[in-house]
Amino acid sequence: MNESQESMHRVSPGGFSITLFIGCTIYFGLVNHGWQILLTFKAAIFILLGILFSVLLIGVPFHLLRVWLEKRVFKTAETSLSPTGAKQLKTTATLLMVVQVVLTFYLTKFAYLWYFS
Repeated sequence: MNESQESMHRVSPGGFSITLFIGCTIYFGLVNHGWQILLTFKAAIFILLGILFSVLLIGVPFHLLRVWLEKRVFKTAETSLSPTGAKQLKTTATLLMVVQVVLTFYLTKFAYLWYFS
């Protein structure tokens, strides 16, 4: 495996989703209710459940999709990818991260507005 392939394996399947979810929750809390709402028991339950669901529904599937793309779509020689293949892999991984960010943002927004309304 080359460096770009190894870096994809080092990414935690849930770490990125957890960070996104907590960041979005803090953002929506500050925008909609002020910082006091983030110190409530209701917010703690929302954050714990959100972490669980963001990992299970977003983090793990996107990680598995990246691994599948790496193994199936960009399958090349055992040693390393060609420069074109490495560029395609990097572009695809970046695109998947952008989709993951947008999906997490909107799912958190709708969950936050539903839960705290």
